Amino acid sequence: MSEPGVQIAGGMMLPDEYFDDFRREFWTDNRGVSWKFERRQEFVEPEDESWAASRRGQWHESLRILESRRKSIADYERRMARNGIEVRRVRVVEKPVSAYLLWELSSLDIRHRCGGKIRVVDGSHVAPFERDGPLPELFLIGDKVVYQVVYDESGTLQGAVKSTEVDAVRHWTAFVRHLYDLGEELDSYFEREVAGLIPHC
Repeated sequence: MSEPGVQIAGGMMLPDEYFDDFRREFWTDNRGVSWKFERRQEFVEPEDESWAASRRGQWHESLRILESRRKSIADYERRMARNGIEVRRVRVVEKPVSAYLLWELSSLDIRHRCGGKIRVVDGSHVAPFERDGPLPELFLIGDKVVYQVVYDESGTLQGAVKSTEVDAVRHWTAFVRHLYDLGEELDSYFEREVAGLIPHC
């Protein structure tokens, strides 16, 4: 594989291909728990108006936009529940908290309070697994699919690698589940470690 840092065996899909494939897999014959693992501390999301406002230092506007999404997020969580789908997310947070994570954790706090299952672990939990490089960004759908979501050095999405290989899915599911069990619920972490860092301007 030519993409640096790719740890999942499979073909590389461009972003639109990944989104289409993900939607098919996620909403078709998906039952039980899916897992999301986020390791990077910086991403680039230029199409997100709230993220862009935070980058301009317009935090009041950024948070207003996030808050305006609360109803649609709650609707999405209810839709998953009606379809028997549960997503559990693990978010690695290193200190000092990056500017990106101040924004993302603000967004995730709303999702968590709307029913999302999100826990935080710090870098010490993953350091033993990173002697050969950073862990991959992952999304696992039930017990059938693992995606490694691939980014360039700036944190811009490049696409994803997909595997349906049983051992790979089992391995990464067990790994993310282990970290989730170690993690702290997002709401308590956010109130203690993040809320006071967000500029109120």
